[in-house]
Amino acid sequence: MPREWDYTVTREGFSSAWGKVYTERGHIQLMSNQKLRLMFLPNITKACQILLLEKPDFVRGQLQHYGVAIDESRFSGNGSVLMQEVLRAGGCDTVPPHILNLKAELTREWQDAETERRRNTKRVFKSRAEWVVHKHLLDDKQQPDRSITTTVVGENLFY
Repeated sequence: MPREWDYTVTREGFSSAWGKVYTERGHIQLMSNQKLRLMFLPNITKACQILLLEKPDFVRGQLQHYGVAIDESRFSGNGSVLMQEVLRAGGCDTVPPHILNLKAELTREWQDAETERRRNTKRVFKSRAEWVVHKHLLDDKQQPDRSITTTVVGENLFY
């Protein structure tokens, strides 16, 4: 059985596969600003310390997701002090629009490639109905868009 990272779409340091977008370095997924603040401010939690031990690229990955340029001379150890400074300065408040657009493009490209691959191998999205909905019915902002698919998406899609 192929692993999830066997079929990825990668561009500009981000990869997409199986509905997930993560950094190329360390396979780090985006964590919400609120969770980051709870983990790093005012002090680093025990759970955060464990996470940083398990995923040494976690801070770099989060900063990449939030579009924060990293000065490597300020990065030391696991980067927790730098992350605290960035969070206090508001650097991880929102994900920049160009990164959101890139992630949406990567996800759509992967869905298209996976749909084609499965079509060629006569396999279907049996347990992933949400992918079909996202691909055929929703726009990049996850809002219904009737212009994407104007006909019924095949009835024999699930069996």
